[in-house]
Amino acid sequence: RFGRRRPIILAGLISTWVAGVLFSAADHMFEDSTGKIAFAVPMYWIMDVTINILQTPYRALVSDLATKEQQIPMQVIFVFFMAIGNMIGYSIMKIWDVPAFHMLKLMLIICTLNTLCIAVQFMVAKEEPLKRAEGEKANCCSPVISVFKSLRGMPRLLYHLAFVQCLVWIGNTAWTYYASQWFADSVYQG
Repeated sequence: RFGRRRPIILAGLISTWVAGVLFSAADHMFEDSTGKIAFAVPMYWIMDVTINILQTPYRALVSDLATKEQQIPMQVIFVFFMAIGNMIGYSIMKIWDVPAFHMLKLMLIICTLNTLCIAVQFMVAKEEPLKRAEGEKANCCSPVISVFKSLRGMPRLLYHLAFVQCLVWIGNTAWTYYASQWFADSVYQG
């Protein structure tokens, strides 16, 4: 009734709200720096996963709604709008001189913007409801169970690719953090 993508998008949005608010509130929830770090770091990782849960169905939705001729141009447009979103996100941080001191307010603004954009998407994009096979039982764990079932018999190369992808994202995350620090120190002298 809700389509194939909307429940996942909604779950991603809710989990992004929860992880984002918990991440940004770590400073207010704990007194000592060890507690803050021990809580904020896993919340950051969870938030990163929830953002991917939120974004991935959009690419699939584009491929569902676009014709064969529109597939590549729509993916390019998708990436273009992601870049615009990054610029807007960066600009939002400029509201305060030191955005890290206002992390909870910043996260609330970002999550509110995500919610508004998803509400517009839900109103505009009409997708086909998921049709289940005869006799197939549906529950909230069905998508997760089907993912694990599909892992059986998968070529070994896909496991290698998944591991490499994991390493790439570890490097990308570390690079992003330290590159921004380096850029701030090197270009803006702190």
